[in-house]
Amino acid sequence: MKKIACLIFLMMFFVGNLFASVENFNKYQRASLDGVTVVKSGGGILHAINITSRDITGVEKAGSIGSQKYITVYDNTAASGNIIGKIKASGDVVAIEYETIFNTGLTIDNRTSGDMTILYR
Repeated sequence: MKKIACLIFLMMFFVGNLFASVENFNKYQRASLDGVTVVKSGGGILHAINITSRDITGVEKAGSIGSQKYITVYDNTAASGNIIGKIKASGDVVAIEYETIFNTGLTIDNRTSGDMTILYR
Protein backbone atom coordinates (compact mmCIF):
# COMPACT_ATOMS: atom_id res chain seq x y z
CA MET A 1 0.00 0.00 0.00
CA LYS A 2 2.90 2.36 0.80
CA LYS A 3 4.37 1.75 -2.66
CA ILE A 4 1.09 2.70 -4.37
CA ALA A 5 0.71 5.86 -2.27
CA CYS A 6 4.31 6.82 -3.01
CA LEU A 7 3.83 6.18 -6.72
CA ILE A 8 0.65 8.30 -6.79
CA PHE A 9 2.43 11.11 -4.96
CA LEU A 10 5.35 11.06 -7.41
CA MET A 11 3.01 11.05 -10.41
CA MET A 12 1.05 14.01 -9.04
CA PHE A 13 4.29 15.85 -8.29
CA PHE A 14 5.75 15.40 -11.78
CA VAL A 15 2.48 16.11 -13.63
CA GLY A 16 1.87 19.20 -11.49
CA ASN A 17 5.36 20.52 -12.18
CA LEU A 18 5.01 19.84 -15.89
CA PHE A 19 1.84 21.94 -16.18
CA ALA A 20 3.19 24.65 -13.87
CA SER A 21 6.24 25.09 -16.09
CA VAL A 22 4.39 25.28 -19.43
CA GLU A 23 4.08 29.06 -19.05
CA ASN A 24 7.88 29.26 -19.00
CA PHE A 25 8.23 27.91 -22.53
CA ASN A 26 8.95 30.27 -25.41
CA LYS A 27 6.27 31.24 -27.90
CA TYR A 28 7.05 31.66 -31.57
CA GLN A 29 5.99 33.78 -34.52
CA ARG A 30 6.98 33.16 -38.11
CA ALA A 31 7.78 36.16 -40.28
CA SER A 32 8.28 35.46 -43.95
CA LEU A 33 6.91 38.46 -45.77
CA ASP A 34 8.77 41.58 -46.81
CA GLY A 35 7.33 44.07 -44.36
CA VAL A 36 6.45 44.68 -40.73
CA THR A 37 5.35 41.98 -38.26
CA VAL A 38 4.09 42.96 -34.81
CA VAL A 39 5.06 39.88 -32.80
CA LYS A 40 3.78 40.95 -29.36
CA SER A 41 2.35 44.02 -27.69
CA GLY A 42 3.42 44.69 -24.12
CA GLY A 43 6.55 43.61 -22.33
CA GLY A 44 8.36 40.33 -22.68
CA ILE A 45 11.66 38.63 -23.43
CA LEU A 46 13.16 38.18 -26.89
CA HIS A 47 14.94 34.84 -26.77
CA ALA A 48 16.21 34.39 -30.34
CA ILE A 49 15.63 34.91 -34.03
CA ASN A 50 16.22 31.90 -36.26
CA ILE A 51 16.69 32.87 -39.88
CA THR A 52 16.03 29.88 -42.09
CA SER A 53 16.31 31.54 -45.50
CA ARG A 54 16.85 34.99 -46.91
CA ASP A 55 16.05 36.28 -50.32
CA ILE A 56 18.66 38.99 -50.63
CA THR A 57 18.02 39.62 -54.29
CA GLY A 58 15.63 42.09 -55.83
CA VAL A 59 15.26 45.84 -55.77
CA GLU A 60 16.37 48.11 -53.00
CA LYS A 61 13.55 48.81 -50.56
CA ALA A 62 12.81 51.29 -47.79
CA GLY A 63 14.80 50.14 -44.77
CA SER A 64 17.73 49.24 -46.97
CA ILE A 65 21.05 50.93 -46.48
CA GLY A 66 22.69 51.34 -49.84
CA SER A 67 22.15 48.04 -51.62
CA GLN A 68 22.29 46.09 -48.34
CA LYS A 69 19.06 44.86 -46.78
CA TYR A 70 18.41 44.60 -43.03
CA ILE A 71 16.02 43.05 -40.55
CA THR A 72 15.35 45.60 -37.80
CA VAL A 73 14.04 44.53 -34.39
CA TYR A 74 12.12 47.18 -32.41
CA ASP A 75 10.96 47.52 -28.80
CA ASN A 76 7.65 48.96 -29.99
CA THR A 77 4.33 48.01 -31.56
CA ALA A 78 5.36 49.75 -34.78
CA ALA A 79 8.48 49.84 -36.94
CA SER A 80 9.86 52.92 -35.17
CA GLY A 81 11.33 53.94 -31.86
CA ASN A 82 13.79 51.92 -29.79
CA ILE A 83 15.87 49.56 -31.90
CA ILE A 84 16.88 46.30 -30.22
CA GLY A 85 19.05 45.29 -33.14
CA LYS A 86 19.69 45.18 -36.87
CA ILE A 87 20.54 41.99 -38.71
CA LYS A 88 22.43 42.37 -41.97
CA ALA A 89 21.18 40.18 -44.80
CA SER A 90 23.92 37.82 -45.85
CA GLY A 91 22.09 34.81 -47.29
CA ASP A 92 23.30 32.60 -44.43
CA VAL A 93 21.03 30.52 -42.23
CA VAL A 94 21.66 31.74 -38.68
CA ALA A 95 20.29 31.68 -35.14
CA ILE A 96 20.83 34.87 -33.16
CA GLU A 97 20.29 34.74 -29.40
CA TYR A 98 19.22 37.97 -27.70
CA GLU A 99 17.97 37.02 -24.21
CA THR A 100 16.83 40.62 -23.73
CA ILE A 101 13.78 42.33 -22.26
CA PHE A 102 11.44 44.49 -24.34
CA ASN A 103 8.94 46.83 -22.68
CA THR A 104 6.49 48.26 -25.23
CA GLY A 105 6.22 45.44 -27.74
CA LEU A 106 8.19 43.39 -30.23
CA THR A 107 8.12 44.33 -33.91
CA ILE A 108 10.19 42.96 -36.79
CA ASP A 109 10.76 45.06 -39.93
CA ASN A 110 11.90 42.49 -42.47
CA ARG A 111 13.35 44.05 -45.62
CA THR A 112 14.90 40.83 -46.94
CA SER A 113 11.84 38.77 -47.96
CA GLY A 114 13.47 35.98 -46.00
CA ASP A 115 11.92 33.43 -43.68
CA MET A 116 12.48 33.56 -39.92
CA THR A 117 11.09 32.37 -36.61
CA ILE A 118 11.06 34.71 -33.61
CA LEU A 119 11.20 33.03 -30.19
CA TYR A 120 9.88 35.14 -27.31
CA ARG A 121 8.02 35.12 -23.99
